[in-house]
Amino acid sequence: MFRTAVFMIFRRRHITPLFLLTVLTVTSLFSQAVSVPPYDVVDHLSFSRIGTAEWASGGVRSAEAGSSSAPFNNPALLRAPSLTLYTEFGKRSEAAFIADITMDGQHLLPSFGQISVSTGDFHWALAYASLYDRAYDYGEVEITTVENPEGTGEMASGSDRVRVHTGIASVAFVLDDRFSVGLSVGTNVVTVHNKFYKISVTGNGSGAFVIAGVYGKLGSTLHLGGSLRLSENVLFSPVYDGLQLIDVDPPLDSTIGTSRVLETSTQQIRARFPVTAQVGGVWEVTELLSLMAEIEMEDWSEHSVTYESTVDAHVGVLLKPHPLLRLRGGYFTESSPQNSPTALKIDQKFMTAGFEWTALSGVVITGSAVRSVWSATRSSFFAPPKEGFYQHLYQLGLLYRLQ
Repeated sequence: MFRTAVFMIFRRRHITPLFLLTVLTVTSLFSQAVSVPPYDVVDHLSFSRIGTAEWASGGVRSAEAGSSSAPFNNPALLRAPSLTLYTEFGKRSEAAFIADITMDGQHLLPSFGQISVSTGDFHWALAYASLYDRAYDYGEVEITTVENPEGTGEMASGSDRVRVHTGIASVAFVLDDRFSVGLSVGTNVVTVHNKFYKISVTGNGSGAFVIAGVYGKLGSTLHLGGSLRLSENVLFSPVYDGLQLIDVDPPLDSTIGTSRVLETSTQQIRARFPVTAQVGGVWEVTELLSLMAEIEMEDWSEHSVTYESTVDAHVGVLLKPHPLLRLRGGYFTESSPQNSPTALKIDQKFMTAGFEWTALSGVVITGSAVRSVWSATRSSFFAPPKEGFYQHLYQLGLLYRLQ
């Protein structure tokens, strides 16, 4: 006997395909005795860009010794000559996603923070990072019923938020400031909150990760570095609230449409992270000018046969017009791992700029802007947004080092 869960009949004159797909997906979670694969919640569009100064110079994060975001990007770059505190915040602009659905628009408060110290040749840090933050807003939908096909006067709104909070412990061994190795270990905590009308889906799970890094200085002007990140997949069962279950195929001796509690499916939520490697360098052309470049590789092939590995380029420049001021600029690409002709594939190119200002003794303020300047959306099923898909990020960082 076939049974399904029906929670709402709705009508929208300009309803979007992705919105319909979302509603049908949530509905399918409650089909009785149906075995379904885990629902994956991580994609390439919503990873946080940790490192205000680093992303100001095109996202080159692997080869600048003393990087404030070292525990997260390359632990071999960690330097703490004295007790150091650092935090940064971010604001994502709202982006037109598919049809009427919007993405981002959230504040990252904070996006990163760390405390670091040193003991001899070893440098240590404890840090927090907002590794991943996905936010969708599905807008409003007019609710209709069989009795009121023109509408009940109610409007339903929907949103989807997936976040990954990361706790990090890092150590770097520094040899004569010309060579260092580092290691970061920690836990990713995945939280999900999906809501539509009176229905919500929530849950959380955790998994371990490790980041290994290396740094070396060749001669007096060339700095090289690289890092490798491995993360455990996270799998957990969500909690559903507010669902009205209706048996559309009741026994013969019952009233058609009678509401009854049905057995829900056992579908789980899964967060699978790519294996990430970065290799880059910094060339000090003069005392006032440095050039930077990096290659970033992400292996998404474990996710699905419709995913492939990606390679992106990062280039940046650092100017030092004054002992207390540094100016940065850069460019990088972001490639979609989707290789299926029917998948939603979004590629982007970004320009970046920012500054570092030593405001007081031991106090450094950093700021950056990361702006999408080119975007291509390809899919056989979804129409691209009319104004294009562009993600922008604005960041502010604050460092204090005990003198």
